[in-house]
Amino acid sequence: MKQDNPCPSAERDELKRHIRAGLLRELYDRRMITQSQFEQLMELW
Repeated sequence: MKQDNPCPSAERDELKRHIRAGLLRELYDRRMITQSQFEQLMELW
């Protein structure tokens, strides 16, 4: 069943990137990941 989504794909991808970046930033701020891990994950995503 196809789901109607008013949000264009590019917009949705951009939103996902912002969310991921925010999550990584949070982990980094809490010292759960190192600077290099943060950078590697940003590149992967």
